[in-house]
Amino acid sequence: MNRTFMLTPRIRTRKINLFEFRFTKYLFLRLSLLFFLINIQLFAQSDDKNQTQPPLNQIEALSSKSKAGLPQGTGEIEILFNKILPSGQSEQQCVRLIVKNKSGKFIDGGGRGLYRDGRFFVEGKTRFLAPAGPVTLNLQAGPNFVDATFQLSSTEGSLNRYQITQRPWFRPQDHGWYSGDNHVHAQHDARASIKTNLEYMAIQARAAGLDFVTEAGSNGSYEKLESLNRPDFILTRADEQRLGCFVGHINTPGIREPISQLTIRELERTLLPSQALTDKVHQLGGITIHTHPLTPRHQIHWMGAAELIHNAVFKKGTDLLDIDSRQTELLWYSVLNLGLTIGASSYTDCALGRVRTLSPGDRRVYVHSDEFKFSKLISGMKQAKTFATNGGPLFAFFSVDGKLPGTTIESESGRIHPVKAKIHSWHTLRSIELYYQGKRIDRASPRHGRHSEYEFDFKLPTKIVGTPWLTLRAENEQGDWALTSPIYFDAKQVEPVKNTWGALLQISNATRFIQLRKQFYSHLLVSVRDPEGLESVTLLKDGVKIKEFSSSEKKERTNNSSLPSTTLRGDYQPDWVWGPQANSTRLLQADWPVDQTGWYSLQLKTKMGSTYRTDSIFFDSKHPNSRAISLAQLGSNAHQLRWWGYGEEMPLNKIELPFKGDHWWYPKNTAFYMEGEFQKEKYRYVSNSPFKGFRENHLREAINPQKPIDLLSGKLEDHFYSFLKDKQYEDPEKNFRLENKRLFVTGKTLGYLGTRQNYKNYRLIAEFEWGKKNWGKRVGKARDSGIFLHSQGPDGNSVDAEGAFQTAIECNVMEGAVGDFLLIRGHDVRGKLIPLEVESTVASTFDSENWPRYLPEGKKHVIKTWGRLNHYGKKPNWKDIFNQSSQGLNGNRCRIEIECKDSTIEITVDGKLVNRVTNIKPQSGRILIQSEGSQIQFTRLELHPLDPA
Repeated sequence: MNRTFMLTPRIRTRKINLFEFRFTKYLFLRLSLLFFLINIQLFAQSDDKNQTQPPLNQIEALSSKSKAGLPQGTGEIEILFNKILPSGQSEQQCVRLIVKNKSGKFIDGGGRGLYRDGRFFVEGKTRFLAPAGPVTLNLQAGPNFVDATFQLSSTEGSLNRYQITQRPWFRPQDHGWYSGDNHVHAQHDARASIKTNLEYMAIQARAAGLDFVTEAGSNGSYEKLESLNRPDFILTRADEQRLGCFVGHINTPGIREPISQLTIRELERTLLPSQALTDKVHQLGGITIHTHPLTPRHQIHWMGAAELIHNAVFKKGTDLLDIDSRQTELLWYSVLNLGLTIGASSYTDCALGRVRTLSPGDRRVYVHSDEFKFSKLISGMKQAKTFATNGGPLFAFFSVDGKLPGTTIESESGRIHPVKAKIHSWHTLRSIELYYQGKRIDRASPRHGRHSEYEFDFKLPTKIVGTPWLTLRAENEQGDWALTSPIYFDAKQVEPVKNTWGALLQISNATRFIQLRKQFYSHLLVSVRDPEGLESVTLLKDGVKIKEFSSSEKKERTNNSSLPSTTLRGDYQPDWVWGPQANSTRLLQADWPVDQTGWYSLQLKTKMGSTYRTDSIFFDSKHPNSRAISLAQLGSNAHQLRWWGYGEEMPLNKIELPFKGDHWWYPKNTAFYMEGEFQKEKYRYVSNSPFKGFRENHLREAINPQKPIDLLSGKLEDHFYSFLKDKQYEDPEKNFRLENKRLFVTGKTLGYLGTRQNYKNYRLIAEFEWGKKNWGKRVGKARDSGIFLHSQGPDGNSVDAEGAFQTAIECNVMEGAVGDFLLIRGHDVRGKLIPLEVESTVASTFDSENWPRYLPEGKKHVIKTWGRLNHYGKKPNWKDIFNQSSQGLNGNRCRIEIECKDSTIEITVDGKLVNRVTNIKPQSGRILIQSEGSQIQFTRLELHPLDPA
């Protein structure tokens, strides 16, 4: 463990954690026994049935009396609900209930309708009919109280009365922490299955133990809003704002007055609406929250986080980000690393009129304040004195140097900071994790719950790139989690984040308000951080230019009534705009039609000479269904984030205009993939998608061949694309040509033919014949080509041959040297060398150029970044001359078999094992056929699955 930046835990718990698992076996057993006895005693002290402690949940049968007029075989049950206040007095309790009769059927005890899981909400009491017999009641009243299940009796012809009293097991309010949900819709739709209104929303919120709620927009009257407030509960209104279809949605709690529609229209016409909205909301006394940033995860259009990546590039955005999943955490860590100061929140976006919806507080934010006053709660959220949870009985209080989340601490490298975590969980804790700049740097695995305190030491590393920050995440065995806002460090020596850019590319067939059309458009949102500025952005298909958007063009847009990509109203048309202000070229928004099958990507060129290239998405023009294919990337010299999404909808031939329907989610055959890299450590999330062909058909993630793949079948572009040093993705002189399943490589131009897909774990069978000519510098020298394995990085990224090739482990194809390994070094998009490494066993003597030779029983030898490993049978007097008398003579066919299995590559030439390397890096990538000055013909190129053994 690197103690210069990792946490060194000094874990202490006040009650339970007695040791740090560093003792001898004997002492371990002795202390384990002591641990067991203390646990028993603590359990007894906290048990609801213990006579020395008041029970947390208590039920009392009040009365049972006959009642006339009840249906035959039916009884009536009435239940009163109370809670114990800190003063010791009691008052009526709002509760969430699920009631089942003896046959398991749900009973509606509220009279407003049941949600999908059978829940309903009441204040103070409920009364309902039930068939005679046992009745099961499940009771919840928020995370401060322990959930309970009671068995009641329904007596035929009688009224049975009960009283349930609850005592909180923990009150975060006593510690200055108040919980809220800033995204609730009491009556979102014009029609509702549940009889809901503001009053029922308030009951649900109080039943969840919420201290405050923001109503985010509903169909209905707000006249009774203020009358629903109480000394311990605040209900306010602030509409959720939808400023554009690639902007996402923004919540605006705390504003003194509603924002007018005229103002909203003005904000929609800005290039970065969430930033403009935040400025306006701050003027009105409120804050902004970027909500449901990955909803739906497979589609960036309409509700998602598209603008958030550009906010990160410009280091300006909303005050908080709603966290709802580990994927959203990954996105959050990425934008924090790029310098965007944004705290943690959470939400439900519940629409209470719908049967299938969350309830208020099922996810929530906790805010620290010295007074329960809404203006101070808003101030606490603006300062990010918050932690987010998914609503369970788990509370995480986190501090560094005694400072709360949202605080910035002055620090120097090497200085020790005391880190404290006070965790309160009703259920057994699973983990406590600390993250520094997105990377998990330490993890405790306590096996107890209730109230625990932990202390750690944290040292700021000597080398810091970007914003240094620390956050805490806790989770219990029930899946309840809590995530704190960051604590920042104002370090004196910080290397700024460089080469920062963000890009979004989506291809879909929707209008701006997401009604379906038959025509597909590509939507581009691209940004770079100062001082670079964009020179141009090019839309590529299979590496070939489709449309170049040049910042030198004076034209801003063709349609002055709307902006490309983001505006809510109207159909799309070919259009683009530069920004974010007049005469600024750091941001491009564009729409461009797409109608040809291929891999689409973007290339960015800056005014300072940098070039960035996105990954690719695949568009199939023959696919019969509506669909959205999405790609978003956020990059810098220190951090990377990328994600893809895919979703299908109704058949294209079923679309009729004017369009009628609600098909803008593309909900069928959805898939999602997300990957982030922090401090050279990768975190990945992949959806469990029913669309199993997503990765193979729409991503360039490495795949294992499941059946033989003939790379020389069909057309050349079915499996390959070309890259040449002088023409890049264009091949006007047919340097590569496929005829009658024979691949001809003229070799006139340096470059390669690359597979469109990345592969791993395969057997490659190649058969070739040399041509008769060499060109340029190869005239008179040995005929030369190569098969590149596990190729990585941007096209043309190699240091060798001035960028003609790509980072890879090369199987050399060269007269007399077929089967040599060569490491071809190259740079990633950040300009850093891509790690390359192989290990082998070699002969004790090297060749005349000081390169090793593979020997099965030789000594271990490691080659990193660049170098050569000669094959086993290579002649010691080999020379680089034309038409040698070994391996692949002119007119004779040579056969190569290459087996790539996990960390090993073996090369067999004409049936003989000639070379073998292990512990390779990387272990997957594209396969390239090299063009290097010699004519060569490949008569066989096949990929085969590895044997089951």
